[in-house]
Amino acid sequence: MTTSNNNPPEINALASTSTPFGGLNWSAPATIALLLGNLLPIVGVLLWGWDVRSIVTLYWSENLILGAVVLAKLFHLRQFRALPNMLFFLVHYGAFCGAHGLFITEFFAPAPISGTVSGGMLEVGERFPQLGPLGLFVEPVLTIFGDASTLWWWAFCALSLSHGVSFLLNYLGQGEYRQESVGSLMSSPYSRIFILQVTVLLGGLAVTALGSTVYLVVALVAVKIFVDLVMHNREHRRPGRAYNSVDGSYLTKDVNS
Repeated sequence: MTTSNNNPPEINALASTSTPFGGLNWSAPATIALLLGNLLPIVGVLLWGWDVRSIVTLYWSENLILGAVVLAKLFHLRQFRALPNMLFFLVHYGAFCGAHGLFITEFFAPAPISGTVSGGMLEVGERFPQLGPLGLFVEPVLTIFGDASTLWWWAFCALSLSHGVSFLLNYLGQGEYRQESVGSLMSSPYSRIFILQVTVLLGGLAVTALGSTVYLVVALVAVKIFVDLVMHNREHRRPGRAYNSVDGSYLTKDVNS
C-alpha cells in the first residue's frame, strides 16, 4: 500500500536537507566544478610529489579567492556605492589572511615541490625588508606565491574556476544575490574559513607529526573535500538559495526589496 505525500513542495524541499548532503544537487555544474577543483591536489600528491605544505598553502590561497568573490558580489550588489565597503573589507580580511599565511609559513617548513626552482623561504622580514611592518602580513602572500610551482598554480586556477562557476551560476544565475546584504556578504567568508581552515591546519599538523606519508596527505585532502562539500551545501540549501528553490521560485522574500 502506498501513501501519498500531500506536503507542499516547499516543505518537502526543506525536509530533504536534514543530512549534510541532503538537498545537494550533485549534477549541478557548480558542485561538479567544486569536486574537480578539489580532486586536482590528490593528483599533485600521487603524481607530482606534493607534501603537506604544498596542500596547506594551496588551501590557504583559497581564502584569497573567497575574498575576491566577496568583492565581486559587493560591487554587483551596490556598484560604485560599495567602494567604501570594499575598501574596509580589503583591510580587515587582508589582515586576517596575512596573519593566517604568517602562521602557515612559520609552522610548515618549506620543502621543494615538483617544478619549484627556489630552494626554500627566507625568515619572515628578510625577504622583503622594504615593506617594513606591513611585511608581516604581505610577505607570506608574496612568499607562498613566489615559491609556488607551475603545477601548484594550475591547482590554484582550478579552485578559482570552481568559485567562479558558483558565482556565475548560483549567485547570479539562480538569483542568490536577492537574499544578500552588505553585512551578510562581508561576514560570509569567516564562518567557512574558521571551520574549513581549522580542519586543514589541524590535519596538516597531525600529518606532519606522523610523518607526512602519501596516504596521510591524501586522507587530509579527502577530509577537506568532505568538509568543503558540507559547507557548500549548507550555504546553498538555505531558503532562497540554489539548492532550495522550487520551480524557480524562492522560499523567502528579497531582503533587498
